Amino acid sequence: MTALSGLLKKEFRLVQTATAVAAGVLFLYFVSLFVASTYYKPEYVRFFVMIPVALSIWFVPITLMQSFEAERKKLHLWLHSPQSAWTLLGAKFVVAIGTSIALNVLVIMGISTYHALFLFDSELHLLRDWRHVVSLGFGTLLAGSYVAIWLTFGWVVFHVFNRFLKKMSLPVTIGLLATAIVLIVHIETSGWFAQLAHWTGTTFHFPMVIEGNVESSSGALEALEIKVSPGDVNALHLFFHIGIACLLFILSCRLIDREVEV
Repeated sequence: MTALSGLLKKEFRLVQTATAVAAGVLFLYFVSLFVASTYYKPEYVRFFVMIPVALSIWFVPITLMQSFEAERKKLHLWLHSPQSAWTLLGAKFVVAIGTSIALNVLVIMGISTYHALFLFDSELHLLRDWRHVVSLGFGTLLAGSYVAIWLTFGWVVFHVFNRFLKKMSLPVTIGLLATAIVLIVHIETSGWFAQLAHWTGTTFHFPMVIEGNVESSSGALEALEIKVSPGDVNALHLFFHIGIACLLFILSCRLIDREVEV
């Protein structure tokens, strides 16, 4: 337990500066929106409130890549750590997801504060229920984690290829990932997969659908409502991508272990 907590602290130190900078940028961004809303109508500014939510899908991937970049200069020491590859990668994901949750909380607080100050008595509401923002943050966190797993696999494959392909390792890695993605899309859009998905029939609700309602008169915006509603995701598609994520993580760990053995 001591070794694991030490590893988590070390991983957090690798990304704490970037996380602090991101938090500062978010804070200044919302302050600028508050200031702008004192000079312009909130309905003209409120669109920009959603930008951090849209960008939050990249919190986990960027944090994880920042951690990997910090390891690059001492990659040999990291690969030959007494900890297993599962623990090394798992610690990075735990820290990346934890910091991303913290940043998402800042976004939710910023949006809620903006609504309380400028939209409390207006017909123009953006995500009126704070739970819509929380749901969307949770959805972007899951999507970002999935993207991060793909990037982790690509990072590991790149360093494996770099041992013998040198300058060609990057294009080969990109080509391999592109081929894998095309294959996955081909499988999901195939007739037999669609029939199998229809046969299972089970669906899950995820907060990834954004619905909008715009009312205008004489070219002037009167009401704009944007909310997050559950979207139906077929169970087969969901477990298919969960399986892909697990497979990529396992392959990444095995490749790291193999790299150490070599």
